[in-house]
Amino acid sequence: MKSFDFKRKDSVLRGQKDKSLFTITKKINWDRIVYFSLLIGLLIIVGRYSYYKFLFVKADGQIIFNSVDIQTIDDSRIISLPVHEGDEVRVGDTLFLYEEDSEEQSYQSDATISIQKNNSALNWKRKESIEISQQIQLKKNELTYLLNKLNRLKKDEEKVKNEVMVDALPKVEYHRLINAISDLEQEVLLIQKEILILNNKLKQIQNLPIESVVSNGLGNINKTSPNSFISPIDGYISKIFKENYEVTLKSEVVMHLYQPKGVMVKAYFKQSDYNQIKKGDIVDVEFPDGKITKGIISMVLYETNRLPEEFQKKFEPTTRVINADIVPYSDQDLQLWKKYNKLSVTIRKEKY
Repeated sequence: MKSFDFKRKDSVLRGQKDKSLFTITKKINWDRIVYFSLLIGLLIIVGRYSYYKFLFVKADGQIIFNSVDIQTIDDSRIISLPVHEGDEVRVGDTLFLYEEDSEEQSYQSDATISIQKNNSALNWKRKESIEISQQIQLKKNELTYLLNKLNRLKKDEEKVKNEVMVDALPKVEYHRLINAISDLEQEVLLIQKEILILNNKLKQIQNLPIESVVSNGLGNINKTSPNSFISPIDGYISKIFKENYEVTLKSEVVMHLYQPKGVMVKAYFKQSDYNQIKKGDIVDVEFPDGKITKGIISMVLYETNRLPEEFQKKFEPTTRVINADIVPYSDQDLQLWKKYNKLSVTIRKEKY
C-alpha cells in the first residue's frame, strides 16, 4: 500500500503568542464616570453650603458715602469744571468757575452801562458788601447755635456712657449720642468753610477798583473775572450734575464731595445673629463680581430696623434686622469701596 507522507509545518497560530495576535481592549465605562462626577459635584455643593451655613454669619449690605452737597450761594452759570468724577481734591482746590446771574444784569443796556458814575459804583460795592456781611452774620449765628448744642452733647457723653455701663440705659442710646456728635461736628466744619468762602468774596468786592466797576458796568464784573468755588474739605468727587455753561440755581446741587472716612458699608444682620457680631470684628465684604475685601465693624445698633426695600423679598412679611456699620480694613480696601456708591454687597463673618 502506498503511504502518504504529509509534511506538517508549524502553524502560524501556534508560533505566535496570544497577546500579540489577540489584543483585548478594555472599554471605558462612561456611565460610571458621569455618575461619579455628578456625585462629587453634589458633595462639593453640599459641603460648601454647609460650610457657609454653619460656620459663617451672612448678611446683605450696601456701600454708603458720607457726601457733601456743593451748591452756589446765588443763581449762577457754570463757566468751567476743571475736576472730574473720581478726582481727589484738597482744601483750597478750585472745584469750578462760575458767573452769578442777576435780573439786574440781564435788563441793563449798553447805554446804561456806558454812563455809570463813581457814586453808582460805590453804591453797588456797598450794597454787595452789606448783603454778604448779612450772610456771614447769619452763618455765624448758625455756627454759634451748633457749637452750643455740640458742647451740651459732649457734656452728656460721659454721663450716658456711665449709665450704659451700669445697665441704666441701653447701648443704643450711647451709639445715638455718638452719631449725633459726629454729625454736628461735620455741620460745624462745613459752616466754618462757608464763612471762609464768604469772607474771601467780601474781600474781593471791597478790594475791587472803582474804575473796573465803571468800565464793565454794574453787575457785569463777573463776565471778565469768573468766581472760583473753592473746596471746603479734603475728599473725592463722587458725582457731577452740571456741565460747562449750564445755569445752576442756588437750590440745585452742582456736585457731591465725600471724604474717605465717610465711606462705609451698612450691613443688615438677622436678629438670630445678634450674639455673633460685635464692634471690632473683621468681616469679608464680597462684591457682585466675586472680589472679596476686608472690613471692620465700627458700630452695632442692637435696636431692630426695617430691612430696606431693595433687600426685602416680595410677598413676605416685613423683616426687621440689626444694623451694623463697617469701615474699610486697609487703604487698599478703601480704594475699591470708594468707586461704588450704593452698590449692594454680601457680608460674611466666621462664627468660631
